[in-house]
Amino acid sequence: TVGKFVITGDRATHTRGNFDADLIVTGPSQGGRVLGSVKIDRGIRGSTWDIAGRMGRLVVESVSRWTLNLNASLPKLVVDQAMRTHLRVAGRIGRLTVGRWLRGTIEAQSMGRLTKQPSVGLMAKFSVPFATNRGATLSG
Repeated sequence: TVGKFVITGDRATHTRGNFDADLIVTGPSQGGRVLGSVKIDRGIRGSTWDIAGRMGRLVVESVSRWTLNLNASLPKLVVDQAMRTHLRVAGRIGRLTVGRWLRGTIEAQSMGRLTKQPSVGLMAKFSVPFATNRGATLSG
């Protein structure tokens, strides 16, 4: 398990943090999270994350050619720009906040709130039962 995952870059050289690697997290969580909150200062590119268990919120500026396979719920994802990104969440996505989403898929058992920040567009294939989920809202 990983408690908190933060990528900040190097402030002394003004280099912002990217995380461009595959991530596999498994292990007994004993009812808790196998991956706590994640904050990546800049972006995630060209990688696949396989998370076997619950995780905390994820905040990242941009994602490109990234796949998240999560076999539990995702409480919150905040991303300014997403391109060719695939979210495969076995449970519920509590809150998804995006600026621009170009090409990709969003699959979840249910979704609480999808907020689109003012930006260019939202172009993704959704596989979320909005019609049967009373708490689902789309705003922005």
